[in-house]
Order: sequence, then structure tokens, then C-alpha cells
Amino acid sequence: MSDVQIGLSGLAALLVLIALRLPVALALIGVSFGGLWYMMGWGIAWGSLALIPYQFSANWVLSSVPMFLLLGYVCYHAQ
Repeated sequence: MSDVQIGLSGLAALLVLIALRLPVALALIGVSFGGLWYMMGWGIAWGSLALIPYQFSANWVLSSVPMFLLLGYVCYHAQ
């Protein structure tokens, strides 16, 4: 299968999983893990499952958004 066919089948699988009322996060994780496994192998799929969530949550820009919201909440109720 070509990369485009793999992507379209992954999109179709994602839509089916969402239609079956699976939570979106689990559907995205499953489809991305399956695509990586099919294209690159088990080692890369398991490695990305361990590494990508840490890299995403360790980003400083993403931690500033909740702090901004918390500060707005505190300032609003500080009257």
C-alpha cells in the first residue's frame, strides 16, 4: 500500500471508531499506533507511544495556557 492509501484507511478507521462512540483520544492513539506499526515496525511504534506524550506535555508554551486561565480566575474572584 502507498502512503496515501495508508493515510486514507487510517482516516476511515478513525471515523469508524468515533462512530462506535470510542473516546476521541483512544481512537487517535489506536489509529496512530497502528499506522506507525504498519509503516515502521513495532520498535518505533512502542517508542513513540512512550516518547511523544512526554515531549508534548513538557512544552513550556502548553503549560502557560492553564496558568493564564488560573490567573484570570484568581483575579476575577479577588474583589
